[in-house]
Amino acid sequence: MSMVFLRKVNRFRDSALRRQEAGLTLVELLVAVAITAVVMTLSIGIFISQYRSYRSGHSMKTALADNQKAISMIKEDLALAGWSVRPELAFFIVDGNATGPDEIYVNDAGFLEIDMHNATKTTDRLIRMVDSDCAACARYSGTSLVDSGDINGDGNNDFKNVPVIVWEDSSGRSFARNTDGSGSLDSAVAAGSKVTPAVRYCLDLGSALTPNCHVASADPSSGLLVLRKQSKDTGGDRQPMAEDVVDIQVVYQDDGNNTYGNSGCSTCQMASFDSSKIRRLDLSVVTRSRERTRPIDDRNSCRPANGNRSGATPGSDECGYEYHVFTTTITPYNRIR
Repeated sequence: MSMVFLRKVNRFRDSALRRQEAGLTLVELLVAVAITAVVMTLSIGIFISQYRSYRSGHSMKTALADNQKAISMIKEDLALAGWSVRPELAFFIVDGNATGPDEIYVNDAGFLEIDMHNATKTTDRLIRMVDSDCAACARYSGTSLVDSGDINGDGNNDFKNVPVIVWEDSSGRSFARNTDGSGSLDSAVAAGSKVTPAVRYCLDLGSALTPNCHVASADPSSGLLVLRKQSKDTGGDRQPMAEDVVDIQVVYQDDGNNTYGNSGCSTCQMASFDSSKIRRLDLSVVTRSRERTRPIDDRNSCRPANGNRSGATPGSDECGYEYHVFTTTITPYNRIR
């Protein structure tokens, strides 16, 4: 009995060896290919899912970093606004309405930095700091300075190619302008008006959307979504300060509890603008990821409504990204002194 069994085992083994030498059958090959395809499909799906998750997380981290950089710079300047000038000249907000970002002009406190290496200039600047009328101001008439324009005592005209804030005592209104290479304004102002150099923050969204902030470049995409700063320190140039910024909005409240620049506002810009009457500002900065990581028809992937600016329409070029909104409340210095 055992010999018969052994012969059967040997025949089975020999048959299996012959099949191995002959290769796989077509059915076995098809089954093997099908199993391999299923495994590869599952692996690729997992890889794509993990890669998308990585891109989304990386994009959000980049947007958050740019957001924090942008908001910290503007917040610091706004918080110090008015320490060396009349409260009416502390800052000025240009409302972008429902279709564009706001612009911010802030009194340039850096003009009155102490020069400890020059006793005479230090004394002069200290006197200017406690000038109750307007420490860092000059007077304008028409388009020209009434005085030399030297407000920090260094012997130079401090108004060449810089943003400025103007206060017209006769009409009680404030507005913002930019000067030219000689220090002249681009439009006439009332005689005797006070004017102070400013730091200007604007958002470059492209030549058509923000022509006064856009800087042309050999690479058209490099000039977009850039927060720019213009001041005497930048030589009048609009220098890039943060990338991937898509919106800046300022909502502010005055002494009469009137709110300006908010969603659905009936009066979105204080008129006449008077920063001395503003007691609170809510500054919002919106950043976005550099790459699309979501479907463009996803409403939650579109630039959100912010301040009194409308949100992007689903399916538009402003959709498919990761957006982050950061808002901070600021009490201007001119309100607490």
